[in-house]
Amino acid sequence: MPWKMITRQELYDEVWSMAVSKLAPKYNLSDVGFAKFCKRCDIPRPPRGYWAKLEAGKKVKKTPLPKHDEEDEIRVYVPEPGEVEAQEEAKSNVEKETEALPKIEVAKTLRGCHTTVSQTRQAFEDAKSRDDGILQSPSDSKLDLIVIGSWRQMASR
Repeated sequence: MPWKMITRQELYDEVWSMAVSKLAPKYNLSDVGFAKFCKRCDIPRPPRGYWAKLEAGKKVKKTPLPKHDEEDEIRVYVPEPGEVEAQEEAKSNVEKETEALPKIEVAKTLRGCHTTVSQTRQAFEDAKSRDDGILQSPSDSKLDLIVIGSWRQMASR
């Protein structure tokens, strides 16, 4: 793992030289992860709209780097060239595989369902709620279930 030591000043200069969305991938972080990293290191970031104002030629104010009593160097992980692209490709492949999986559709009624489900439903028809309002499947039921809420409302769907 290629760890690199940089100073707070170097990181501050980077943060104020390009948008976080472009800088974060350099450190293999998301925008939010990079923002949290900057906060932990007490590195101020440009406010919302800073880059648009700068591009439009408006005057922008740079927040100065606060003085820090602790060490001035920060140890950061910088991925090898191509490592981020490989991770993105792997993520893309997982997404493609997920899309290829068959969709599971739940039937609107229990008609034609598995016999075990049908028998359990019938067992619950005559079941009585406990004092706390919870229905528990009868001992002769094939499935051991606890129902919180109105069974009759759910069964009528």
